[in-house]
Amino acid sequence: MNILKNNKGITLVALITTVVVLLIISTITISTLTGEHGLIRNSKEAKKTYSVVEEREIINTSVAIAMGKSPGAKVEYNILKRYLDQNIGIENRDYTLEIDATDENYFYITFLGSKNIYTIRADGEITYGREKK
Repeated sequence: MNILKNNKGITLVALITTVVVLLIISTITISTLTGEHGLIRNSKEAKKTYSVVEEREIINTSVAIAMGKSPGAKVEYNILKRYLDQNIGIENRDYTLEIDATDENYFYITFLGSKNIYTIRADGEITYGREKK
């Protein structure tokens, strides 16, 4: 009597091959996300770049308006402060605006979230960081 068996299982070789392929795919995926040029690092750098561009746009706009509203076409603290408050969005709401202690022609804006510092001269020139006089 011949009894036919139905093989409904998988072989050990097929199982090992599947596991190895899945390990290779997961390794590639993890390195793409976290590697030296990975997606996570690139997104953090893009966020920082966007933050700087947005801050510079806010400052440029505010300084241009402040100079236009000032009688001497110079940047004045009160006018600059008013237009910064109007132009800054919710995410950048926390900032400080200081006048230089030794020269009233220099203003310093520090965005507390990004910790970026910008120097504004009374003639409207804007530089990144604290400018040395």
